[in-house]
Amino acid sequence: MKKNSKHYPAGQIVSLLLVLCMVLAIVPITAFAGVEDVTGGTPSTVYKHTYHTKVKMTANVTVQDSEGNTVNTYPVSEESDDFLVGNVSDDAVQAEITRLVGVVNSQLPSGAVKSNRTTSTTFDHFESSYIIDSSKDQILIGDNAQDESGTTSTLDVHEYQIYEITDEWTVKQSSAATEIIDTVEISGATVDFHVGDKPVFTGTVPNGALYVLDYEGWFGEDNEFISSSDYWNSAYVERGWCDRLITSFKENTEYTYQLYLKLTDEAIEEGYVFGPDTKLKVNGEVIEYQHSGETSVALQIGTELTMTLLDAE
Repeated sequence: MKKNSKHYPAGQIVSLLLVLCMVLAIVPITAFAGVEDVTGGTPSTVYKHTYHTKVKMTANVTVQDSEGNTVNTYPVSEESDDFLVGNVSDDAVQAEITRLVGVVNSQLPSGAVKSNRTTSTTFDHFESSYIIDSSKDQILIGDNAQDESGTTSTLDVHEYQIYEITDEWTVKQSSAATEIIDTVEISGATVDFHVGDKPVFTGTVPNGALYVLDYEGWFGEDNEFISSSDYWNSAYVERGWCDRLITSFKENTEYTYQLYLKLTDEAIEEGYVFGPDTKLKVNGEVIEYQHSGETSVALQIGTELTMTLLDAE
């Protein structure tokens, strides 16, 4: 058996599917594991439809003061690395839903209460091809249903869809919002390297700080990235945020120091936030960084602390 691959725009696929509807009216259908088969009198498949599903999970968190006024909102989102074979109800997709819900919920502050969940499924794209079968006992579909040798073919359609889950969460603070966290401090960070050195991460936050260091990292002008977090390293590559991970520092390349900090659950409940006036100190020195201008409970930033290695000395 050989396979001739073709890709069709949505309009042409719709036309093909209309033809298929006429075929399906006279042939029984069998569905399994996200795949639909149409057979007619013989074991040969004339039309096969396979679902591929990507899952996106988002938790919208609303922080309220003791009087019920909203003082902050922010999302926590995760998604599948790729499309999984199967429809939403299939085991593989359900397992991925369970995994992503667990990952997102683990990042929510304690005391958060879920109030609502919405779901939606959106079409992403089709992929299709004709499978040539020398048995010659299949129903012919479309203009390309036969090759030059006269053998019959099967239309193999793959439908790609995105299943989105959105949960709404509310966190009540025990007191009114505070004007903030004045300064974020990172101590002991390694910011001095030579050409060929491997990245190391040694930064810490003060004992008893109202925030934790999720990761420190470096982003190169050549679109390479590395951080202290295995999770974020994978996410940057898989989501196309960088071309590859840094394995060693290169000559004549500028690298920018990055940080991701999050408030502790206790700080969130007491009303603390990062704000536009929050200062950053790295190894005792004030470092400038770009801020969105909004208050938040997480701070993911690129700083103005950079390095360019000129030689291997």
